[in-house]
Amino acid sequence: MLKQKEKNILLELICKEQTQMLQSNQEAYNYEKYKLLEKIKIKVKDTLSSQGQCMSQW
Repeated sequence: MLKQKEKNILLELICKEQTQMLQSNQEAYNYEKYKLLEKIKIKVKDTLSSQGQCMSQW
């Protein structure tokens, strides 16, 4: 299981990747990779909130 700090870093990396995708193509919202990253990001955020972790930075 990932620790909180590891989850936070994973979220940062996902957000960075999605941002780069959007900067190179504004239609990236429709890409399968972008959608999969979004699903993973939500799962990680859900585990943080279910553990009572502060997510104010997200």
